[in-house]
Amino acid sequence: NSPLSVSSQPRQRFNAMHTRSPRRSFSRHLFGAVALLPLAVACASGNPSPAHPGNGSDGPPNPPMEGQICTEIGCVDGFRVDVKKDQWEAGEYSFHIEADGNVSDCTGSLPLKPCESGSSISCTGSQGFTIAEVGCAMAPAQQAFGEIHFEGAPKQVTISISRDGSELIKQVFEPVYTESQPNGPGCEPICHQASASVTIGSAQPGVKL
Repeated sequence: NSPLSVSSQPRQRFNAMHTRSPRRSFSRHLFGAVALLPLAVACASGNPSPAHPGNGSDGPPNPPMEGQICTEIGCVDGFRVDVKKDQWEAGEYSFHIEADGNVSDCTGSLPLKPCESGSSISCTGSQGFTIAEVGCAMAPAQQAFGEIHFEGAPKQVTISISRDGSELIKQVFEPVYTESQPNGPGCEPICHQASASVTIGSAQPGVKL
């Protein structure tokens, strides 16, 4: 996830879905959970990849060399914001999110619902992002809301988080994207990724990162 400047891509929306896990290392995601990390284990093809015209419109900008073997690691476009807080107190949380002018509002409570009872967050508006719920099978003091992941490559994102009607933080992000080719130069796919983090309680409202 190292940042490099790349051109932005059109935003896409997630289908409404979420995944749940009772283990600490997994999170429940809303509205189309998508992992930012590579999705598949590398697996080398037995045949050399053919040379690709690589004209910039229908494939990698640098075509594979004759005889080059491309592995098959997956990746996805996206911008990830890790939301950190020393202690997520019980209460009603709201997330006001703007991504390139598209506005969404989400609400959710802590403690979380039991894992088998479904998601604790509901959203309205444009969406196209996920909010992680962490620790549905753990003690309430260990439960939290985690990363917010945006599909596509938004140029500007504003996130405001409140608890019980009081704003905790408001942050503006202008992501710088890394171009990633996990299978090497000349091999598909090419993904554009960026990440940032914000710690509630460490920044003043409206600070731009």
